[in-house]
Amino acid sequence: MNTYTISLPMRTISVLVQDKPQTAIEAEAFVLYTELHNELLRLKAHWQQCLDKLQEHKGYLQKCQDAYNAVEAEAKRYGTIGGYDREYLDLKDGEEFTLELSDLQRLVKSLGDCVDEYNESNIMLRKMFDKGMQLEEAFDESFHYFDKNFFDPIWSDYENVQVDTVSLDRDFDNFRGCCGDTDDIFQKFQNDWEALDPEADALDDNIRATNPHLTIICQGYEAANPVHVNPLRAVLN
Repeated sequence: MNTYTISLPMRTISVLVQDKPQTAIEAEAFVLYTELHNELLRLKAHWQQCLDKLQEHKGYLQKCQDAYNAVEAEAKRYGTIGGYDREYLDLKDGEEFTLELSDLQRLVKSLGDCVDEYNESNIMLRKMFDKGMQLEEAFDESFHYFDKNFFDPIWSDYENVQVDTVSLDRDFDNFRGCCGDTDDIFQKFQNDWEALDPEADALDDNIRATNPHLTIICQGYEAANPVHVNPLRAVLN
C-alpha cells in the first residue's frame, strides 16, 4: 500500500491506498472531503473571532462599571433636594445659591457614551453569533451529506475501492476531533457571553436606581437657579 496525503491549512489528510484504480465515487469524495475541511476551518476561525470580540466586549462592560462608579461617587456629594431647599431658604439678603454641576455633567455624559459603546458592541456580537449559527448549520448539512453519500458507501464497498477503509476511518475520526475542537471554541464563547448577563443586569439596575437621585439633583439646581440653563438636564434626557 501507498500513503496518499492532502496537505490543508487545518490538517493533513492521510490515508493508505491499494494498487488498484480509484473509483468515481472516491475521486468525488476526496474533493468534497477537502472542501469539508476548508468549511470547518472557516467556521472555527469565525468562532475564534467571536471569542476575541467578546474579550473586547468585556472591556466595554468594565468601562461602564467604572463610569457608573464615578457618577455614583460624585452624585453622593449633592445630597437631596431637601438639602438644597434648606440651603436656599437660609440665604441671607444679597447672597446667591450656586450649585456646580459641570463635573457631574461630564461624568454622566461619559457613562452614557460608555453604555452606547457597550450596546453597539452587543449588537455586533449578536450579528456575529447569528452568522456563526448559519455557518454551523451549513457545515452540519455538508458533514452529514458527505457521511451518508460518500463515506458510508465507500466503507461498504471496501473490497472494490482503492482507499484502505481502515485508514480512511481513522482519518475521518481525526477530522471529527477537529470538529470537537471547533465546538469547544463555540461553547466557550457562548458560556462566557452568558456569564456576563448577571454583571450587566446588576449594573443596569444600579444605573436605573441612580437616575431618580440625578433627577432630584436637577430639580434642586432648577429650584435654586430658575433662570439658568441646567447643564445636567441635557445629558439625562
